[in-house]
Amino acid sequence: WHSFSAIFESIASENTLDSKPGPSDPSTLGMAGYGDFDEIAADDVWVGVGAKSQGKSTLLRALATVTQQKLNSVHVLFLDTDSGQPELTPPGFVSLYKVTGSLLISAAQRVAKAAHSNNAPKLESSISRGDQSDAASAIAMRYVGQLTPSHHAHLYRSSVSALVACAKQYYRKAKDEHIRVVLFVNTPGWVRGYGAESIASTLQNFRAGAQVLQVS
Repeated sequence: WHSFSAIFESIASENTLDSKPGPSDPSTLGMAGYGDFDEIAADDVWVGVGAKSQGKSTLLRALATVTQQKLNSVHVLFLDTDSGQPELTPPGFVSLYKVTGSLLISAAQRVAKAAHSNNAPKLESSISRGDQSDAASAIAMRYVGQLTPSHHAHLYRSSVSALVACAKQYYRKAKDEHIRVVLFVNTPGWVRGYGAESIASTLQNFRAGAQVLQVS
């Protein structure tokens, strides 16, 4: 829990967009901590990496929940790239959700609650922070049809890239409204061989960089 507290303090210590230069001033877009206009800042992308049964997904769900509950002005997104043991959908999917409640509930409860929002609302309407009782609101998802990235590798990678593009689109719209977005990324528990390659491929989508949480 000491490590958890340290990670959350790092997330919470980042300045909100209200205190950063706005996108209307192009000369400031390269400033550290702000990033390119089309890219989510590296300090706001948290990627969990670790083998199965190490607590990686639990850590990410806890961080996403606490961030959503404690930082009221922040929008929290959860990108799940583990099609074998996803957190919010049935197996075979990769997905992007906006966290709107606690993810610290059983897997069955998470999937049941998330199912109410699986119509993937348009990004324009999902920016607003309305009162929602569900644990998370679907933004986009892709069916890859397999439990591991090794089957239909191109489909898996292109699906993850498409979801990252959706997250960036959300980020750009939120940025226009001076709303900070924090993205948590859950990766498969297969960390050797092609599994490691698929994780590396996911990380390459974040051109501004990311914070990697190595759980072992």
